[in-house]
Amino acid sequence: MDAKKDQKDPSELAQALQVISSISRSLPSPTQPENNGYGSYGPPNRVDEGVRLRDVWVAISKRRWMIMLIVMLITTTTAVMLARKPDIYMSETDVQVDTEGPASD
Repeated sequence: MDAKKDQKDPSELAQALQVISSISRSLPSPTQPENNGYGSYGPPNRVDEGVRLRDVWVAISKRRWMIMLIVMLITTTTAVMLARKPDIYMSETDVQVDTEGPASD
């Protein structure tokens, strides 16, 4: 009884593979990623070119007010913290007194 079941499985597997391959042929190829409503960042081959200085400058200039606000906030916070710190001056010295007179020949 198990022998008949084993002989039946390969043919079902082959039929399933044929169905899957015929369905996959009708699907669109995944060469172009979907846009999903977002703007593109350039052609796909642009990854090989690296980062362009103009792109960095555009990103910085778009957010210049946020960058200036963060720099001012950090500078102000540091200045306030240093102004509130007490001024502490410490000094330490060692004095060696020589009780012998000058060396004479």
